[in-house]
Amino acid sequence: MAFSQTDSLPVYKQFPTVPAFKLMKADSSFIQLQDLTKKKASVIIIFSPTCGHCQHQAEAITSHIKDLKDVNFVFSTSYPVDEMKQYISSYGLDRFPNITVVHDNLPIMGTFYKVESFPGVFVYDKKGKLVANFDTNVTADTILKKLKG
Repeated sequence: MAFSQTDSLPVYKQFPTVPAFKLMKADSSFIQLQDLTKKKASVIIIFSPTCGHCQHQAEAITSHIKDLKDVNFVFSTSYPVDEMKQYISSYGLDRFPNITVVHDNLPIMGTFYKVESFPGVFVYDKKGKLVANFDTNVTADTILKKLKG
């Protein structure tokens, strides 16, 4: 008797580079996720605008933005656009050139990353390779340590 084993790794671990997804920004323009993360370390955060942990994550990043100035952040949500815009406004995310908030209108990000709790945090190095992932809030220090290897 023989058994075949299916690959149980989530897709993002099977393909550990930034995915080529087209996502909508708050101004309704579209952008390729890979374009947001080119040649810089990047952190992709899958969030819910009403999630307390996600709100703390935004605060943790913006309060340490000087330490994280060389890291691109992409906040992605599939929740309604008006809630996304309120989240942007509440945390002043549009003030920072290295933070982009996108709407996952399909939604594909949560499925690709197999997000089971918010926030889902995925850290990529300058070459676009996944170096860490978390299913909870992450401090600025933890992000920087993961990027240094």
